[in-house]
Amino acid sequence: MALQRGFTSSGIKMTQDNRFSFTSARLASVPPPPSGATYVYDTATPGLAMRVTKTGARTFVLSRRIQGRPARITLGSFNAISIPDARRAAQRVSGEIASGVNVLAQRKAARARGRRVGDAFEAWLAIAKHRKRSWEADKRLWEIWIEGRPHKARANQPLGTPPRVARCTFPSFAKRPLLEVTTGDVERITSQIGATSPRTANKLRALLSTVWNHAMRRGETTSNPVRFVERFPEHSRERSLKEGELEPFMRALAAEPPTWRDYFLLAL
Repeated sequence: MALQRGFTSSGIKMTQDNRFSFTSARLASVPPPPSGATYVYDTATPGLAMRVTKTGARTFVLSRRIQGRPARITLGSFNAISIPDARRAAQRVSGEIASGVNVLAQRKAARARGRRVGDAFEAWLAIAKHRKRSWEADKRLWEIWIEGRPHKARANQPLGTPPRVARCTFPSFAKRPLLEVTTGDVERITSQIGATSPRTANKLRALLSTVWNHAMRRGETTSNPVRFVERFPEHSRERSLKEGELEPFMRALAAEPPTWRDYFLLAL
């Protein structure tokens, strides 16, 4: 069906005020409407829009027709993903729609099946147990930071010492419907953990991304919201031997097999 000139695929009339090339400054300046939501459209990427609600929430969406009906597909929040990433996401989903994939039907089907984030993790874990050596470490990472289970006691830990617990946990996240999780939801989790443990936040980000990729291969979702979450910078764990440590180190090194001894000497 041909589109009427000056209208979006959803039938909304476009003007100079709501149609422009997206920039961060321009999008941030769009005023919230007195009620409901308003939309502005990107001239660089067909169908890409930003929804602004009366509370000021800003979300990238893709405006398209699916089987002749207007539809909007959420891509991620304005604060969570960049404009270039939103454009790429819009192009990817548009390609899926053009190839005949009913994105909305897939989302509704997954929601009807009651697939939640925790379900997706368990489905991935069942496969990882047979294919990944470090699956137990991934399981503990999930249990500690998502489910909020206490750390395992150390072998040399004094009796009576209370178990350590993670500073912040997100048990409700595991109960979220898989298709309703946005990039902003994941970013809030990694940001809180990364404030004190950037390496742990990066590990959890990688785990969640793997879980979502597995769910995509199973046809339970069409996109990975973790993809747009940035990693935290990490600093290498290096230190130099102190003056009193060098002699014991060399004695211990001399007791090693020749192959390992020579390897460590070359690495110094």
